[in-house]
This record gives sequence, C-alpha cells and structure tokens, in this order.
Amino acid sequence: MTWTGLTSENEFYSAHYLSEIFTNDVKGVLEAWAAKEAEAKDLAKGAGEREPVWRTPWSRLSGFSREGLQILQGIRRNQTPANRLKAGREITRQLMGLFDLPFAPDRVSLQERVDSPDLPLLGELRTAQGDPLLWVLEAVALVDGQDYDADPLGMGIHPEQLKSLKDIPIPKSLIGEGAPDWQKLLASAVFTQATPPRWVLLVSPFQWLLLDRAKFAQHRLLRFDWVELLSRRESDTLKAVSVLLHRESLLDSQGTSLLDNLEENSHKHAYGVSEDLKYALRECIELLGDHAAKELADQARAKKEGIYSGEKALDAQQLSMECLRYMYRLLFLFYIEARPELGYAPVDSDVYLKGYSLESLRDLELMPLVMESERNGRFLHDSLQQLFRLVAEGTEEHGTLGLGGDQTGRDAFEMRPLRCHLFDLNRTALLNKVVFPNHLLQRVIP
Repeated sequence: MTWTGLTSENEFYSAHYLSEIFTNDVKGVLEAWAAKEAEAKDLAKGAGEREPVWRTPWSRLSGFSREGLQILQGIRRNQTPANRLKAGREITRQLMGLFDLPFAPDRVSLQERVDSPDLPLLGELRTAQGDPLLWVLEAVALVDGQDYDADPLGMGIHPEQLKSLKDIPIPKSLIGEGAPDWQKLLASAVFTQATPPRWVLLVSPFQWLLLDRAKFAQHRLLRFDWVELLSRRESDTLKAVSVLLHRESLLDSQGTSLLDNLEENSHKHAYGVSEDLKYALRECIELLGDHAAKELADQARAKKEGIYSGEKALDAQQLSMECLRYMYRLLFLFYIEARPELGYAPVDSDVYLKGYSLESLRDLELMPLVMESERNGRFLHDSLQQLFRLVAEGTEEHGTLGLGGDQTGRDAFEMRPLRCHLFDLNRTALLNKVVFPNHLLQRVIP
C-alpha cells in the first residue's frame, strides 16, 4: 500500500501492517461514514435540497482541495509575517474542521516549567477525566528565507505567533540565536510535563505531523503533505488520512481510541511476522542441513571414510551453525538491497541488479523446473557463491565488474569489501564442500 503524501516514518505503523492489515481494520469506520452520507443524501433529496447536510470526511477533504491549494499558493506570495500567519491559520482552521477537531487558538504557558517559553496552541482534546489527550501546536515559517514547506520539527516559535494570540511580552528565550526548535520543545517541555498529552499534532500550513508520546523518542511519526494530498486527491489516501486524523479516531463516544486499536494490531502483526520468519528460518536450516549431511556422507563413503564416527565424524552443531550463517547472509543481502540509502549495494547499477543481485535470483524462485537437469542444476548455488564472494572481497579483488567479467566503463560497478565473520568463507567450511541443487534453493530463497 503506497499513499502519496502520507508517510509512516521509522515504521510508526509497520510496513506489513499498512500493506496487509490496515484497510481491513478501518473498514468498519469507513462503511459507517459512507452509510451516514447516504442517509443524509436521502434526507436532502426528500427535502428538495441539492447537497446533503453531512458528507464523509474524505469527500469534504477532496472538495476542499482547490481552495486549499489556492491558500497555500497565497502563503508563498504573502510577504509580511502577519499575513502569512493569518493565511496559515485559515487553512489549518478549515482542515481541522473537516476532521471535527476544535480550533481555539490560545497562548499557553507550561506553569511547571519556568524556563519554558509560551506555546501557540491551536486546539486540544481532553479525556473524560480532564487530562490532555491531543494538543494541536502551530509551526509556521515566518523567518525571511525560511522554506515554507520545511520540516515543522525544525521550525522555532516566531514572536508573531504569540503576539497575535495575547499581547504580552515575548519571552527572550524565543528570540535570537539558540532559540529552541519544535524538536527540542517537544522533547524537553511538552512531553516531559507531569500530565503530558498523549498525542500532538504539529501543524504547519504545508505539513502536519502526528506524534505519539510513546514513539517520539524513536523519531516515529506520521507525516501529512498537504500539497501532495490535495493535488492528487487519491480516494484511498484521503480515506486513510481521514481515519488517522479524525476526532472519532482519537476519542469516540465510548471514550476509546481507534488509533490505540490500530497500534495494538500493528504490534500484534509485527510479532506475527517475526514468528512466521522464525519458523520459516528453522525450516530452511533443516532443508540445508539435511541435504548437506547427505551429500557429505556420500562424499565420505566414496572415500571410504566414516562420517558418523571417529575423528572425522560430522559435527552436527557446526553444520547447524553454518546453515544458520548461510540464511543470515541471504537476509542481510535482501535488507541492504532493499535499503539503497545505506549506500552499500550498488542497486543503481543495472549490471549488478541483473547479473549479481539476490533480487534477480528471487525472480527465478517461481520458475517451474521441469527437467531433471534443471531441478538438480547448480545455477542458483553458483550465483549465490559468487555473490557471497563479491560481498566478502569487494570489487577491489577483481577489478571493476560488469557482466563481461573484469572491465571498466559505464556498465561497471564498484562494491566495498565487507570484512566480517558473516561472509568469511572459512566459516562455512562444511558447506563449501556441498552443492545445493536449484529445486532446494528455490524453497530457501525467501
């Protein structure tokens, strides 16, 4: 599931949960909203009205797109901080209204923190017990030369924000060099109160960040890019945005939170995936170990050597460890190829992707092996051995590589050697004597 304009950073919700589970978990909410809109349409039709009184949040959000984009364009043109601030609060007010969030701007002081500056609070929700549940805090680029759509966490509080809310002296800590940005304010002041809010919406005209107090230290958050969301108006994305930001998701009529349920399910399914991986890993180790033991036994019998007794007896513990190391090599390679930002695997090279990568071998995983020569062939084995050696030794040992072997030029790529125990070929001494057939590796490659 890919939602352009909505980003789950550092797995605020796990990727598996968002792609496989989330839609089903919010299905009931979406259906209830759709039914409510259908009922409103019938009532409007019966009363001779053109538009229904109530519409789903995503319908209202889609209908607001043109006006919202015009406001954002106007913010880029407004020159004075006061004008930009006014326009920014207008789009925030309308967006909060779409999600039934209360818009009541106020200048609040954290009484228990005498060293903390006042904060621009645009709205809040409280629990039935009166404790703060959600704070909507304002981040806006009012400094000349500052990017309007910059990360809200990197913005500070501008004196104009507080002055417009309450005309009293501005704390000196907000002015000049060394003034804290929202990242520091949240970490040192907001979330460290005796009774802090569970959730914070840090809102700028261009981006909103949904922050969970329990996840903030790990830099896990949901980011909403309004330019992308309002420009594309993708139905599934707007539905997800509506569910994640709506007041009912934070606190419904029974005092429960849909977001808490989503978090619990995300955690459960992340655990389920890890359990599935554990069992799959064990099965693969058994497949590798059983084949390796049989082949090593055949080799010993051919040499008329005893493999299950005497000094040359097969060390089952060593074989198990080598099979585990083999599987960890595969998992490591999948990880670094899936994370190009790490800068290790040369995934920007077509030569590497098509001629060496583990991902290219994965494409062969589902190919039917009809002939016996295909089933018992060693193509996958030799390809993996070549890749393991490439990772261990790097292209430094072999020159700059391309499909034709040692060569240079635009089709070549470079790879640094990875000096570690995992890819040390001497640490798989038993498996180095074994050839795993294609049909077995088809089952092993994840």
